[in-house]
Amino acid sequence: MKQVLIKLLAGVLCLMASSQFAAAQTSHEYEEYAGAAREQSMLFRGRQATSYTYLHYNGTYFWTSPDFKEGTVMYNGKLYTGVQMNIDASEHQLLVRYASGMPSVIVSKDYVTYFTIGNDRFINASALGLTDDACYLQVLSDGDNKVYYRVLKVLSSSSNNVNGSMIGYHDPNYNEGYTKFFHLRAQYFTMENGALKKISRRKAMKLMAYGK
Repeated sequence: MKQVLIKLLAGVLCLMASSQFAAAQTSHEYEEYAGAAREQSMLFRGRQATSYTYLHYNGTYFWTSPDFKEGTVMYNGKLYTGVQMNIDASEHQLLVRYASGMPSVIVSKDYVTYFTIGNDRFINASALGLTDDACYLQVLSDGDNKVYYRVLKVLSSSSNNVNGSMIGYHDPNYNEGYTKFFHLRAQYFTMENGALKKISRRKAMKLMAYGK
């Protein structure tokens, strides 16, 4: 009986020790996470990103896909790295979030100079003198022949199947029961005499082929 009690007590002590270790580990992970959040807190002071869950729609309002990717952003003169980001191309807002599964917030466009998402580079159009239409431009070519790309996702409606060329891209989950969709409108720009000039896709491809 005595040996049974000793074994039982040892088991309880082991369980307590493992629980304390797990709690300490969780606490350590939380402190690391909280520290990172404090470091990037300026980025997360905007309003929560617009939710389109009330709509039944085809396509996506994101620049390319709903997947957030890590990148960097120059915000209010400070460079933030390792940030999960995406672009709402319907409202042309940069979205950031702390981690996967957490809600995203809008970064104030007034303080964003440039940013990267994955391997793609973007610039605030206001930095190039386009002040009458606040938006972000993807940098396709940054040599002597500069080329910039803008994506607009316009909420539209049609009772026909518009997947593919009509919507501007292919939605693999297209639902013919939905009439609303986010229509892609692409725009290309170059710099001419120190100002942004809208150009055709064909000319943009030519300028990119020439390189510097």
